[in-house]
Amino acid sequence: MKRTSSSGWFLVGLGLSVGGLGTSAAAADFPATKLQGSDTSADDAFGLAVDMDAGFVVAGALGADNAKGAAYVWSPAGMQLHRLVAPSAVANDLFGSSVAIDGTAVLIGEAYDAGVAPYAGAAHVFDRDTGAHLMRLEAPDGMNGDEFGRSVAIGDEHFFVGAPNTSDQGHASGSVYAFDRMTGAFVHEFMDPS
Repeated sequence: MKRTSSSGWFLVGLGLSVGGLGTSAAAADFPATKLQGSDTSADDAFGLAVDMDAGFVVAGALGADNAKGAAYVWSPAGMQLHRLVAPSAVANDLFGSSVAIDGTAVLIGEAYDAGVAPYAGAAHVFDRDTGAHLMRLEAPDGMNGDEFGRSVAIGDEHFFVGAPNTSDQGHASGSVYAFDRMTGAFVHEFMDPS
């Protein structure tokens, strides 16, 4: 749970974690309501990942559609705008493992995607207003089991994607990858400096 304004508490993840919630004046006007995806059902794990920016909310449902996964975007008025899915998702990809929103950019992790290698992972960028898929991000050195996309964040100039199981500095030492926000080009891999 994260306090986003002096008027109260706003977002609560229904699963295990809540994303880093943005703060804004619009958050104070978000209606007090229970958000649910238009088609969520048993075992969808809806709400495991949640983020908010300027009153817009995004929530993941990594178990949706036989764990292909989905994510949902709501307006500041509490109206569902989009149901997002990975363009090439298959069962057990876990799209919606993590979510982030900043401005019109929505970043969604797909921790078990097998495009590079089994369970290597991917992340996807969508347009908040149109729901259009803009780009797919992958680790340039993705390996089996890295789970790239297990965590995501958006900075002013970069997308950040966590891969907790990379082994560059020992078994499951983990990495965070930075990508240019405009082009999607890989910029840097961060590892534990110790």
